[in-house]
Amino acid sequence: MVQELSTKAGEDVYAGSYQLVKRPDGSVWSWSAWVRQVTNALIPETDYVIVSDDEDTTSRFTVRWSDAVAIAATDLTQDAGYDPPRWRYHGWPTEMTLTELRRKAVDPSTNPN
Repeated sequence: MVQELSTKAGEDVYAGSYQLVKRPDGSVWSWSAWVRQVTNALIPETDYVIVSDDEDTTSRFTVRWSDAVAIAATDLTQDAGYDPPRWRYHGWPTEMTLTELRRKAVDPSTNPN
């Protein structure tokens, strides 16, 4: 639906998906991705954000949504035109922001909090 709306508006945007993963204990967590190679994206609000460079998959890490928004507030902003909420990013965060995000990295498969 987001992709269709963007296409109708004449905007080339990547519409990120909402993904769910089940832990061994039966609890679930959701994630969306911030991908370096995507320069205009709308991602859903999820429990976690996977920060990923498709050219260097070993650098991938995961942060809580709240940490991503707090640390990258100028790079990841809510787009008021969507309900449920979508968050927009235009490119990759600075090295300083990436360093701060990496400091908050977690493993959501074993760390539900």
